[in-house]
Amino acid sequence: MRAPRVRAAAALAAFLVSAGAVSACSDAPSDGWKRLEGDRLTLEVPQGFTEGEGASEKWNLAVRDDGVSVQVADPYDNSRILSSALGNMQFAANRQMEGFTPGKVQDIEVEGADTALFQEFSYKDEGKPATGAWIAVGQSQPPTTVIVTVSGTEADDDLITHVKDSLEYEHSDVVLDTDGKPVDES
Repeated sequence: MRAPRVRAAAALAAFLVSAGAVSACSDAPSDGWKRLEGDRLTLEVPQGFTEGEGASEKWNLAVRDDGVSVQVADPYDNSRILSSALGNMQFAANRQMEGFTPGKVQDIEVEGADTALFQEFSYKDEGKPATGAWIAVGQSQPPTTVIVTVSGTEADDDLITHVKDSLEYEHSDVVLDTDGKPVDES
């Protein structure tokens, strides 16, 4: 009697894994979400967010809603050391964000990327409690780093998790400068 149950459980597990693989590779965004595409990184943001300007030229993709923004620097720099990029982000945040408190840096998996790091943080936005997260994603050869930031008084765990889980990185052999232009390596 145990063998049929084991086979049935294995068949169900195989079906669930294959169903997940099909949905993970789908080009259609999740219900209620829209896709943002950079040079190398694709992610999902809520459907109602509007596109706008980033905080600086480095943030070449930006969307906002009341109390929350998602910004992408694609590329951020040509480094293979993601922790350096996060260190730069922390240095700037310490100087510019009231009450900035960084969380623990975690290694994560992002489809297509060689490496990825995730770090949550808190701060005050005009005296109101705010939260955020940085996701640094990259490849080693040629070295490229992309950073995503989700932040604001309305940046909740569900939004941050969905953005993080939706990331897809397209590995490339083309070296880009920090303006996203190909570098002639000849």
